[in-house]
Amino acid sequence: MFLTEAKNIHLEHIEDEIINSGAEGVLTVREYLAGILDLLQGVGSESKLTVKWDGAPAIICGADPQNKRFFVGTKGVFNKTSKAAYTPTQIRNFYPGNLGDKMENAFIYLKRLGIKQVLQGDLLFDDNIKQDTGDAITFQPNTIVYKVDKGTELYNKINRARMGIAFHTTYVGETLAGMDAHFGADISGLNQTADVWVDDATIKNISGSVTLTKPEQLEIQIAMKYLNPKSVPNAVWKAMQSNSEFINTFKIFVNSEIKKGVGVSRPTDIIDNFATFYRAKKEKELAGLKQDTAKQVRVEQIRDQLQFLSDNKIGLTQMLNMYNTTIKAKNIILYKLKNIQQIGTFKKTNTGLQVTDPEGFVAINAGGNAVKLVDRLAFSRTNLTTQKNWT
Repeated sequence: MFLTEAKNIHLEHIEDEIINSGAEGVLTVREYLAGILDLLQGVGSESKLTVKWDGAPAIICGADPQNKRFFVGTKGVFNKTSKAAYTPTQIRNFYPGNLGDKMENAFIYLKRLGIKQVLQGDLLFDDNIKQDTGDAITFQPNTIVYKVDKGTELYNKINRARMGIAFHTTYVGETLAGMDAHFGADISGLNQTADVWVDDATIKNISGSVTLTKPEQLEIQIAMKYLNPKSVPNAVWKAMQSNSEFINTFKIFVNSEIKKGVGVSRPTDIIDNFATFYRAKKEKELAGLKQDTAKQVRVEQIRDQLQFLSDNKIGLTQMLNMYNTTIKAKNIILYKLKNIQQIGTFKKTNTGLQVTDPEGFVAINAGGNAVKLVDRLAFSRTNLTTQKNWT
């Protein structure tokens, strides 16, 4: 089962489904948790889990459906004026600097895979970032440092490879501009070459390697029962879903709290803190405006949002209680899933490498829709505050 979406797939955090879709989002979260619980218990399930590699940059590549020529690029390949590069010269024109170096390597080595469709993947390593420490190979494509110990078959494969990539999305359509994205990538038909280490991110077998304890199962089941959209008045759901300004700005606010290492823990305080955040954000915008009409829009936005928060505070607090319940259930799942990683994950510190968890996982439900499971206070905070090593 594949997820069909618009191009430039953006996966939402599972808990943000409640912010995005209200009462329907609560039911969606319950469906995801039920599917994951079945997977972890070894019960038959149409749900899937994939590893979320912390690779960068994203690379789109494959055979152009119109001219059948091999190309590489970023998501700009789908622009009306496409940035699909079919030659090294075009790569340099479209992608200058360090990004161009990576794209040129991708053009040379990925072409050998014989890709018949259009795939998207995250670059994991090339010769410039792969390092042999003597007893292991390490590479840091983005935030996480990956480490493969010497003496394993995986070490031998990565040691031989000139680049590594994890494919996770397939594009389907008759033209690049008209393609649709489908979550998932079948790499079984690709040519085998020692120059490229390829992964499709799918977790092949979960039950047996990951086992929930009875208390953990019970806690997730209790969380699912607590996720009841009727606990919030329907009028609050309607008011929230018709308020795109709140939905968009609240998610920005959550990221700002994560950046500070705080997160969303006390719903009543969070409503008040968001009100302060929103007023400050809009007043800063207001100070930079010159036209009276534009200023009036900001003044009205501040007034309307503060009134919305005041009128719906009790319902929004209960909504955030369910938001937090989702996070707690997600973190139980993440704690168990981190045991299945085949490659060690670390973060750089002033004293050397420190063990850390994988970036996260992607859950795909029976309908083919997907969300990401990420420990935001651990990984997302690091990701939001870390200087990237690519342009």
